[in-house]
Amino acid sequence: YESLKNRPRTMATPAQLRLINVLWKNVSLKETDAQKEIALNCFIHNITGKSHMHFLEQEDVKKVIKAIKTMQIQRNLRSAESQTTF
Repeated sequence: YESLKNRPRTMATPAQLRLINVLWKNVSLKETDAQKEIALNCFIHNITGKSHMHFLEQEDVKKVIKAIKTMQIQRNLRSAESQTTF
């Protein structure tokens, strides 16, 4: 991501892109890094219309992070529900 640090201020920073990558690795069900990257870029395209995370702008970062965190919350709720016994 360091090669992306001198981009215009409207673009996502390397730190933001790293954060998105880490968050995605925590929610992705894909097994390999290559599969996770493909799935992340598809997810990003669905949320923002951008074809790759390197094209994300500041406003896109917020949308993507919010969507990933929502996925994590939903997954945690489903997991908690499945562990609850009556």
